[in-house]
Amino acid sequence: MFRSDFVTDLEEADFVLIMGLSEGDAAPSAQSLSDLRDAILARGIPTYCSNPDRASPRAGGSLVISPGALAHDIADAGGSVTFYGKPHAPVFRAVEVAMNVTPDCCLMVGDSL
Repeated sequence: MFRSDFVTDLEEADFVLIMGLSEGDAAPSAQSLSDLRDAILARGIPTYCSNPDRASPRAGGSLVISPGALAHDIADAGGSVTFYGKPHAPVFRAVEVAMNVTPDCCLMVGDSL
């Protein structure tokens, strides 16, 4: 049974939800992401990712590491990851049901025009 509260200590977590990563000076290092991946894998807990993008464009043509980079690393290493964001079907099916429409009536516009 999952708890209904948020925790900040991975050792207390029933699962991991990856929604975003800090940017700029607060951006995680490659080593800290690798350490987090290893800790999640060692715990064997499921991971859910609501933004599967590996990188996102920013002004001036730069790219920043996005949540999907960590989630894909976990999945590639054999961890249990459920992706729930573009371009994965579950998010689109949820919109279709919520709006009571068929897929041919939907248009997705990316978030990084």
